[in-house]
Amino acid sequence: NGLGNASSPWHVTQILGPPAAENPDALPYGDTQYAWSPSTITGATGEHAGSDYFGSYSWNPSKAYDDFGYTEFVEVEFAVPTYVAAVEIGENRGAGATVAVKTQDPTTGAWGTLWATDAVDARVDFRHSKTTQYRRFTPDPLCRMPFASTVVRLELNTRDVADWNEIDYVLVEGAVDAFPEGAIPVAATTTSTVVVEYALEVPSFCGVDNFTWSTCDCFYSATRTTAPVVATIRVAGDTTPGCGVIDECAAGAYYDSDVGCRPCAPGTFAPVPGFRRSCDACPPGTYQDAAGATSCLQCGSTSYNELEGQITCAACPRHSFVAFRRKGSRSRGDCICERDYYTLTYPIAEACRPCATGATCAGGLTLPVPDA
Repeated sequence: NGLGNASSPWHVTQILGPPAAENPDALPYGDTQYAWSPSTITGATGEHAGSDYFGSYSWNPSKAYDDFGYTEFVEVEFAVPTYVAAVEIGENRGAGATVAVKTQDPTTGAWGTLWATDAVDARVDFRHSKTTQYRRFTPDPLCRMPFASTVVRLELNTRDVADWNEIDYVLVEGAVDAFPEGAIPVAATTTSTVVVEYALEVPSFCGVDNFTWSTCDCFYSATRTTAPVVATIRVAGDTTPGCGVIDECAAGAYYDSDVGCRPCAPGTFAPVPGFRRSCDACPPGTYQDAAGATSCLQCGSTSYNELEGQITCAACPRHSFVAFRRKGSRSRGDCICERDYYTLTYPIAEACRPCATGATCAGGLTLPVPDA
């Protein structure tokens, strides 16, 4: 749903190249014909009809969003294949409509999702329009793909950011010859081999050691993480004096040279028997309030934990809960307002505010809507 031909104002080719303004350190907010814009201010409802360079069209943004999860998309091609590590999007008007950033695998043609969100935050456009601030949007966290690509695709929800959604430029940063650290290479089968380097913290150690690992997608979620797997390593005997003085302790305990095996302290755990001088700290999103634990507990659907080694979780602000009622949240930013409440800050500051008489509050991160 673009405008005109390649020489036209707001045509899709206007997204190419550096920012339109002469001074990149002081980019102006507002309409410019040197940015790309869809040909219609869409809004939430209505069938839009018209014509462009390719012919006439009829288009319903609400149906498009329901069918695909976005209403518009634009694909930008770059000259050099790049392992994308960062993306910056210049939004000079109608900011906040981007809901996904993807890059294309040159071998298979499939799209890998670098970043995505479930819904736009309409307050972004409200804030930038009221303060007339140009927005440099850097999606974070970015899921680095295990392939170099020349194409980046932006998917937008112009239905819920009802303004001229103008994009000035798209900047890509990354390496041209360095495989992303931590990514699993694309394999011909559904299995891949990952090599883990193991180093002893105590050179004289001998006996049995272990570590716990799990795999997750780039956008960490407790619901998209495999169950923990314990890897056990048997270290061959060593003739170094003192080797073997550590006793093997049961799961939930560690070796103390003064008293022998001791229960793990609250906030820590040890999943299996082993030779160890300390227990593992509970990761963010979990807690453990008991001693001698062999595992950690997930934070509930109204709490979160941003730190490791904790004995309790932090409660979401009053009248809020973790989005999708999921457990194991690692950030206060996951908390959203209950229905009939709203917030003006993100993350929520102290508590969600009750909806005023004469308005409807859908909850989440939406603002009050005056009743008709």
